[in-house]
Parts: sequence; structure tokens; C-alpha cells
Amino acid sequence: MKPTLRLAASKGCCGPGEGSIANSGRPPGSRSGRISAMAGTAGMGGSYLIAVAAQRNPPRAKTPPVEPPPVENASSVLELRHGRPYIKDSPYPLPVDLTEFNRQNLRTLVATQALGKALCAPRFAKMPPKRILDLTCGTGLWSSLCDDYLKATGVGDVEFIGMDIAATAPDLSKHGVNWKFVQRDTRDLPYPFEDDYFDLVMIKDSTMTMPLDERSYGILDEVMRILKEGGVLEAWESDHVIRSLDPDTPPSRSGTVEEELIADATATFNLPRGHPFVPTQNKYFMQANAWVEQVLDWESILVAPCPRMTEMMTQEESLSDHGSRRIAIPFGELPSERGAPSSQRSSLSSGRAYRDSFLSDGSREKAPWPERTLTPDQAALRHTALLTNLQMYQAMEPLLKKASGKTTDEWSQWYASMMADMLGPEKKAFAGECLEIGVFWATKAQPRADRFR
Repeated sequence: MKPTLRLAASKGCCGPGEGSIANSGRPPGSRSGRISAMAGTAGMGGSYLIAVAAQRNPPRAKTPPVEPPPVENASSVLELRHGRPYIKDSPYPLPVDLTEFNRQNLRTLVATQALGKALCAPRFAKMPPKRILDLTCGTGLWSSLCDDYLKATGVGDVEFIGMDIAATAPDLSKHGVNWKFVQRDTRDLPYPFEDDYFDLVMIKDSTMTMPLDERSYGILDEVMRILKEGGVLEAWESDHVIRSLDPDTPPSRSGTVEEELIADATATFNLPRGHPFVPTQNKYFMQANAWVEQVLDWESILVAPCPRMTEMMTQEESLSDHGSRRIAIPFGELPSERGAPSSQRSSLSSGRAYRDSFLSDGSREKAPWPERTLTPDQAALRHTALLTNLQMYQAMEPLLKKASGKTTDEWSQWYASMMADMLGPEKKAFAGECLEIGVFWATKAQPRADRFR
């Protein structure tokens, strides 16, 4: 049976215990044992592709494998700033410590649960990958979840290679994963791998690790070099500023039957391409958005990658068979969900909610906002999504204070007021504000010359 994840949010806010995984009774080598090990180490937390086609490096000749350097202690690449460790000589704006690792792990779990799987590219339903690169792997949590996901579908002995600037992931080989780690800054090219080496390159949540500068421009070329023909590049990303679902435009049911059933089960929304959003009306999000945008602009970091990822990936001529999924996870109850009778639950078991969204001619109707009462699991997923965003503000405190012009006392007062507003018992702080998550994939095609022989 396919393994599931359950997020259980506690009353706390910014410590390592805000969200937990209810998955007891697992052996030490299973997911729960690995996550416990990850919580005790750490990582940079994910990766994302910066593809700037207009400034791409010219094609390179075949590159021989480079001998990877020995793994260094994490502290060798860190320095203490504002009382927390940061990557030395790096524009990466987040600290590298246990609190931040836990936040990033929660974000990975939220995304995996909302998507319903650890791999989204449909190609792998028939041709599972055998060798995977988890680029800027962080704690290695995604690799662990993907290993569980593949084993649950009968695919075993998949080789995972994690790469990150800091050696902060646990040794997953001690927990049943075919795992190796390479310590390297993603922007240091070439990578120590042979040509045509990987079936899948996974790039997750790396906007902040790869700013739009000249050191990042050759990354896509390098990924294409090490990816096999027919291999897949898959990227997961979430936006760093908050928008609201348009109350006048409920998302149409744009996904497959499986995707819509997952959306019903998790009380999330699949977003069709071009779905409209409106600016947040929450005063704290409005202020935080402006400060975050200013901070990321200082470092040439993309603020809202989800709307641009498809465009960026389609500009790479070596990639074909593009696909994507975008989902929205509201931070709280929607107006249609407040006070809904308990009988108005998700109709996951029968699939009726999806079938009823089609008209007699097979076209899709504009479904209304769902009237339902959230289950504890659905509420926990939304609460955890919110926490990961509030904790990001806490992690960026020194930079956000600078952008806002606030003193330490003024910042503390603002942050406390924000927490009371968003986590208060009234639960009226939100009018559709949500976490936007996007997954984008494409297949490496044959070289153009080979296609026309």
C-alpha cells in the first residue's frame, strides 16, 4: 500500500515541534527513523533551477568526470552572523541551523502530501529512474521520501546522489537508502559526474541558492550534460511572496482524476494555467511581501518563480515533453468552509466531486467554491503551510529589519502582533491567502543533429 504522510500541527509556532509526522511503529530504517536522523543533522533545504536562456553559456565539449573533493565538516563553510550560522561568502539569505532545517523539512512534507507523491513526471509511471541526482539536497529528506515512494511501487535499489555546499545531511545509507553525498557548491562547474549519467535530476526549492548572476548561468548546461537522453529534469518551487485566491474565480478542476481526488482529500486546489490571483488584504502579509521583495532584489533572487518556470524551461532546446502542476494550499478556512455542516465533507471516496465537474458534452464546468468542514488532517496541512511561511520571516529577521527600517524592539512588536493575528482563535485573518507550489518537468531530447539524420 502506498505510504502516506500525516502532518499534525501543535499549538507552538517557531520551535522544531510545530509539525510532526504521525507514523509510529516503523523500523529504524524506515521513513520515521530517517526523519529523526535528519532532524538531528540539517541541510540547505532543497534546490531550484535558474535558467536564463538569454545569457546561456555556449555548448561545451564532453567533460570528463571530476574527482569529488573530500567531504568537509559543515562548520568549515559556515560563519556566525546575528547569532546564527550562515554560508560564508554567499548571497543565500537564510541561516543554516536546526530551526531552519526543520522549517525546510516541513515545507518538503507539505508539498509531498499536497501533491500525493514524491515524483510527478508521468514518464516514471512506466520507466522508473535508476540513478537520481538530488541537487542541493539539504537534509536529504526528499531523497528519503522518494526512496520510500518508489519502493512502495515495487521499484528498489535506486541510486540517490545528493549534492550540497554543506555536508549537513545524515548518511541515508544507514537507513536503507542507496545513497552517496558529494559536497559542492551548485554554481561550481563542472560537476564531478560523467556525461549522460542520471535518469533524473531533481531540483527543489533552490531560488535562494542560485541567484540570477553569472555564476548561475551555466547550471542548466551542466544539468543537460549529466542527464541521459530520455532522462527527466524535475523542479519543485514555491513563491516567496503571498497572494490570495480570487474569490470571484474558483479554480476549475484542471487536473487528472487522480490529482483531483488528491486535492479533495487534502482540501487543496489544482490551478489551471493563467489562473488569476489577487493581492493579499492582510496588512502583515502586505508589509512582509514588500520587505521580502526588497531583500531578494538586493541579491538578484527571483521572488515569484512559479509563474515563470514553464517559460524558463521551454527556452532550453534540449528539453521536450514539458509538463507542470501548480497547487494552492490556503492558509486558513475559506469563506465557503466556515460554518459548513459536517455532512459537507470531501467526496473523495466516490470521486463524485470530480465527475460532477464535467458537463454532458465532456467539457468542464466552472465549479463553485467547495462547502465543507475541514478534517483535522486537512486543517493541519494548511496550518503547517502557514507556519513554514511565518518561520521564513523569522529566519530572515536581520534582513527584513533592515528593509523595514525597524529597530529590534519595533520588529519584535510587529512580529508578535502578526503571530497573534494569524494564529489567533478567531481564524479570520485570511481571505484566500495561500502557499503556491509548482512542479515542472521536461525530458532531455536527442541532439538536434541526431533528430534529422
